Amino acid sequence: MAEPSRTQRQAAIAAAARMKSGLSSKLGRMWWSFLLKGVLAVGLGLYALFNPGTSVRLLALGIGVFCLAEGTAGLLGALASAERREYFFQSLVSLAIGALLVFFTGESLGAVRLIFSAWLLISGFGQVLSARRLEPDHPDRGLVMTLGVMAILAGLVLVFWPGATATAIAWIIGLVALLLGGLLIFLGLRFRRLGRRLAS
Repeated sequence: MAEPSRTQRQAAIAAAARMKSGLSSKLGRMWWSFLLKGVLAVGLGLYALFNPGTSVRLLALGIGVFCLAEGTAGLLGALASAERREYFFQSLVSLAIGALLVFFTGESLGAVRLIFSAWLLISGFGQVLSARRLEPDHPDRGLVMTLGVMAILAGLVLVFWPGATATAIAWIIGLVALLLGGLLIFLGLRFRRLGRRLAS
């Protein structure tokens, strides 16, 4: 088989560079969505940690409002992304789960646990897929992957711990939300700097 010519190799390198630059540009335009989601997650984490003895209904309302706000931010951020179908799907799932928690769970701790664990799992797998689409040498690939894995692990803990009390669930949600929120804020600020560098 003939070796690719120098011109072909240069063309392939240029195409890869354009693809990488385009992906970085998209992330740079979505920085505010990551930042807003991070602030919302930190708010949920603080609420859950400082109110561990809250009623199931108030816990469901707090998580539901977070999911509704996160889904709305995701829908707006999807408008700046080429992969709109995926981001719209994740955002619609967040909105649906938020609506379930706010309007239909009542005082059922089991329902709150399972519905929120479903959100964590879907969100986590979405982040993992997003990380896999980034270039292997992208500086934020590992952080996005970590974000997804943490969400998946937290979701699995909630799924396979049916005897968890409301206080235990509140602590788990609080700690996970603070960690995820911190990572999202960090990524949002990094993507903002990335967007400014590309624009300059």
